[in-house]
Amino acid sequence: MNEQLTIFDLFSESKPNPQESLIDIDATSKKLGVSTATIRNWVKLGSLKRAEATGRKLLFYEKDVDALFSNISTGKSDKLTKRRNKKAVKGLDLYTDYIESDESNLVIATELSSKNPSLFSENNLRIVLTTLAYELYTQIEHVEDLSLAEFIDSKKSSFSVLLTDLLADSVLTENVSSLVAGLNVPKFIPYQDFLGFIYISLNKLSNRKTTGSYFTPVKVVKHMISLVSSQHSLTEETILDPSCGTGNFLLYAIQNGVKPEHIYGRDIDDISISIARINLYLNGLHDIDLLKSHLLSTDTLSYDDHSQYDIILGNPPWGYDFSMEQKASLIHRYKSASLHGCESYDIFIEKSLDLLKENGMLAFVLPEAILNVNTHSTIRHIITSCCSIDFISYLGNAFHGVDCPSILFGISKNGKSSCVGCKVESGNQSFVIKNARSLDEDYWNFAITDSEDACLKTIANSDNKLYLKGQADFALGIVTGSNKDYISSEKNENNEIVLRGSNIYKYRFTVPDEYIKFEPENFQQVAPTKFYRAPEKLLYRFICSVPVFCYDNQQTLSLNSANILIPHVDGINIKYILAILNSLTVAFWCKKKYNSVKLLRSHIENIPIPVPNKDQQIRIVEMVDAIISSEENDKLDMFNELENIIMDLYQLDINARDIINKSSEPRNSFL
Repeated sequence: MNEQLTIFDLFSESKPNPQESLIDIDATSKKLGVSTATIRNWVKLGSLKRAEATGRKLLFYEKDVDALFSNISTGKSDKLTKRRNKKAVKGLDLYTDYIESDESNLVIATELSSKNPSLFSENNLRIVLTTLAYELYTQIEHVEDLSLAEFIDSKKSSFSVLLTDLLADSVLTENVSSLVAGLNVPKFIPYQDFLGFIYISLNKLSNRKTTGSYFTPVKVVKHMISLVSSQHSLTEETILDPSCGTGNFLLYAIQNGVKPEHIYGRDIDDISISIARINLYLNGLHDIDLLKSHLLSTDTLSYDDHSQYDIILGNPPWGYDFSMEQKASLIHRYKSASLHGCESYDIFIEKSLDLLKENGMLAFVLPEAILNVNTHSTIRHIITSCCSIDFISYLGNAFHGVDCPSILFGISKNGKSSCVGCKVESGNQSFVIKNARSLDEDYWNFAITDSEDACLKTIANSDNKLYLKGQADFALGIVTGSNKDYISSEKNENNEIVLRGSNIYKYRFTVPDEYIKFEPENFQQVAPTKFYRAPEKLLYRFICSVPVFCYDNQQTLSLNSANILIPHVDGINIKYILAILNSLTVAFWCKKKYNSVKLLRSHIENIPIPVPNKDQQIRIVEMVDAIISSEENDKLDMFNELENIIMDLYQLDINARDIINKSSEPRNSFL
């Protein structure tokens, strides 16, 4: 197989051969770690070809799928890593931020990961990990000159039981020994998960993708433990990690005062549990029966655990790929699971709250999306029904190779439904919420000081306001499905200008140098033509740090980065709506309320818009016309004058105006 083949090229020449094994779309998606919808889309776009002469059923040659998987695992194909997707992680790669290590341990991991990944079958991987575990043990306990096999057979130490469990049915062989021959001796560092670091660095790509496992950097683990310990004395608390992996959270909990006998962990991966037991043994917990009863290889979501815990912490799976049978069971057992979706971390939160004692704390690493995406509204309601918010730390993109903003989220099961006293960390800012706030809203953004929250309430409570929900048409921009066929840099009699989001500025758009052949019947995504050809409409950037709207009365077409808004509010001019949506006040509202770089329809529909009297509206529309037709040098002064009028409409006092002005980007941004 040519090493330069891409993820798509591998299937370009699939020829029928009755001697070759075929697999269906479900097996293909499982092997590659992508959804069946993604595979169908590749087929639709002609990027992925199925085996020929297989009728209507989607079948692929298994050898091609295996070859593709190998390319992804070794990093020869990076197609998946380029997608903006929290599941898109790099292949055989080192999670160098997972541990704080000296150079020698990193060298061991680098040398192992540089070997052919096909060598690391599950059996071989178990043997390599067992060998390294034994090397660490010999640095703690004196061992006579015994080989690994001799040590296990001798049964002179209870540690041999854990090594036997990790080996499972694997047999020590010379070819596996060659994998570790010549490596440096690993250095034992207390409370460091070196074995877990090796395991996750060598484990195959698809295992991480389909199980939703993201291995938490040591700095994040330590910071989580510090936040928990600031709220709870750890010395007498029982602690459960319901998806403990190789036990890094549990190790640092013990380091910070938790008694080893108070530690509990669950994970569906038996290798991870074996490593977690070994880690705890190496750090002082030598009771084998306790290790085996407290650290279990089991599915937390289906395990009937009748215990209650003081603290539950960790990093639950994100986007676990449940089977249809699992989904049916989860929907029956959990409110946060539904026919529309079963997000694993939502369900882990619900399960963990059931396992918490009264006044116990739940502390998880989670995607920031749990705070403001509609699909997580059920779990937010469950949280507010029984918990107060203790802390939240906004991490940004904290995980190696994963493009997904994350948070540390701590809540107490005390029935208070409050965020008063919540410690908030966001960027360089840290503060404690002192005033009561509603947790019933659709969007949670705790990175708001009390004074900023008071400003939002003033905007929301301004007299005589309207909302665009039910009073506006929304339409998406065009997705052609094949830009090379429909978009050109040259004008001809069959095409016309088309706008992208980058062409949209406040009040106006720049003349693009791209032209589109408008054939809506052939496009992959297109709104009804009447919206593009409306006599008047507003166009806005879908992705931007602030709302950016322009006016169009030329029936201009736009691509999907520039969406359409057509207000139809009785007595309200479209240019008045334009002025409000482009204001610093609304930019502040969106930034603090939604904390998103995407401007969604639901965001726009819930912006409070003050209703002007006739004279106010006439004046603002005249100013908008002046801004649209003005020279560049004059725009900023007119924009500032218009902003003062809009702030008057929102009834903002001098303190609120100062807060908005200080939190705003440069006033000429996107003008």
